[in-house]
Amino acid sequence: MSPGGASWSPMPSGVEISGLRPDDMGDHPAGTSTDIEFLITAAVDGLEYSLFDAAFDVWAAAANITNLGQVTDGGSSALAGGLESTGSQLGDIRVAGYQFGASPTQFGVLAHAYIPLTEALAGPGNGGTIGGDIHFDTAELWSDDENDTLSDQDIDFFTVALHELGHSLGLGHSSVAGSVMVANYTGGRRTLGPDDIAGIQAIYGVPEPSAFLFGCLLVGVGVVAKWKKMRFWEQT
Repeated sequence: MSPGGASWSPMPSGVEISGLRPDDMGDHPAGTSTDIEFLITAAVDGLEYSLFDAAFDVWAAAANITNLGQVTDGGSSALAGGLESTGSQLGDIRVAGYQFGASPTQFGVLAHAYIPLTEALAGPGNGGTIGGDIHFDTAELWSDDENDTLSDQDIDFFTVALHELGHSLGLGHSSVAGSVMVANYTGGRRTLGPDDIAGIQAIYGVPEPSAFLFGCLLVGVGVVAKWKKMRFWEQT
């Protein structure tokens, strides 16, 4: 990621995703990617892209980091060993869907994200391009519905994107109730909690005063999230 900013790219469908974690525990099986544009059934073209970009903007409004926007993804495979091949254009954060298991309840994971990597973590000569990447489970029923409740079966895409982007930007899980970064999905969110804001500002600093509104309210993005009880996010 560039200092103070990051771009993102949707991985095209059909890209190999395999062996992404040496200590694979079953929730990171091999598979092929699905473009996130196809996650929400009957969605208008580009809705998922707009929602993801808006979720990134929430974090950018809370700290001194810039959402550099969507760029073209060259389609490099995600290879075994935790690194991705080089030689094609990629966003700092790559986003894709793929099926984690045979059913949404098999592993209890909606999505997972990789924290930013450096050569110290990824090895000499490797930029750690998988650092920051996000994968959504395509077995879930994804939605964009701000009137959703926790009893519904669908999962709000925006809320999960907001949480996983927190990991992509360097945050771990929070133990503070009401935070976006708590380990369990608890319902739809458009705002960050005080602990989320404190965490992101500890990494990137405070934003310009004119660019920040406490709570980071998103206006005009019709999203609310909910997911099934006892389901977990995951940070890799």
